[in-house]
Amino acid sequence: MCYQPLTDDEVFAQYETVTRHSSVPLCVYNNPRTTGFEFSDELLARVAALPGVQSVKMPGVRLEPARMQRLREILPAEVAIGVSGDEFAGRGLNGGCEVWYSVCGGLFPHCARQIVDAVRAGDGGRVSELIARLEPLWQLFRRHGSIRVMAAAAGILGLSDIDCLPRPLQPLSSEACGDIAAVMTQLELR
Repeated sequence: MCYQPLTDDEVFAQYETVTRHSSVPLCVYNNPRTTGFEFSDELLARVAALPGVQSVKMPGVRLEPARMQRLREILPAEVAIGVSGDEFAGRGLNGGCEVWYSVCGGLFPHCARQIVDAVRAGDGGRVSELIARLEPLWQLFRRHGSIRVMAAAAGILGLSDIDCLPRPLQPLSSEACGDIAAVMTQLELR
């Protein structure tokens, strides 16, 4: 959270400071819904040119083919373009993204792997089928937020406590957890 909206120059200065003091690769997190800041293509290009920047994570909802082409033209060739928003993974990967920053892939790697394999095989129909099959999960993500759903799913599987989210985030209600468990059973997510 930020008390004041940031300017492009302030965001660039922040990334410049981080890259100057970091010894690990950096991914630019472009998620306007979460951060309240939207990168222009020009700012993405400036930040991506900083040393240590290895990837740009783009929100899948706005990732049109023309924008992907423009980004590939203005970003350094060694900077990978990634897609976020699991329900948009197929469109992003088929549209030129080299990376998928998946939420469900950490807990349900099998379903994420099926999507990636279909993309690699050039089977657009299969990709669409796999994404559509997971619509009940995407609905839960839209209703509750993906982090809350996945935290609850981890609890349901016994991999964590149901109440495992960092504060101020709160665990979902018993009713919502029941809905998640039902979708996990329906989709055979384990």
